[in-house]
Amino acid sequence: MQDQSKTPVSLLELIRNNNQDAWSRFIYLYKPLIHHWCRSWHVHVNDIEDVTQEVYRALARNIGSYKRESAGAYNPFRVWLATVTRNKIRDYYRERNSLPFAGGGLTHQHILQKIEQVKPDDEADKGAIDAVYQRALELIQVEFEERTWRAFWRMAVDGLPAADVGVELSMSEVAVRKAKSRVLRRLQEELGEQVD
Repeated sequence: MQDQSKTPVSLLELIRNNNQDAWSRFIYLYKPLIHHWCRSWHVHVNDIEDVTQEVYRALARNIGSYKRESAGAYNPFRVWLATVTRNKIRDYYRERNSLPFAGGGLTHQHILQKIEQVKPDDEADKGAIDAVYQRALELIQVEFEERTWRAFWRMAVDGLPAADVGVELSMSEVAVRKAKSRVLRRLQEELGEQVD
């Protein structure tokens, strides 16, 4: 497929406008990460989908309040999503805390305290975050010509210098760098956050 000449509207902007296709893409991209956080914060396996639905509801209500730049600092969408997820998990445990507790293992109060200490960029999240990037790359690949995609992949993923990729694909170094830049820019639009 041809490279798109106009800048696509970001996934988050489409979600703000309640675009159903955008919601489907969002769920495809981020559901595994939300599930990962739920498991990391000891949500019972039978309740993970319910908590995830609560996260989606909160996002639908509050997506307009997300700002990429906040108080002059960069605020990645993933960090904001982790905060929303953590708040829904807190709600889950508060609700559970009002129920009789059978004892044994971690108490709900102990888990609530641990949730306060967890940061969304912990090393344990790396695999789940990488999966989000991989899924996003799968979604956007069809938007680029094969040679553009290969130039991006060889330079960004395989780590080859632009000169080597240029020789391999019969492209100038500048064209290789532009190809990489276009794909990264599109990936950033898809994910709603900066991509290196």
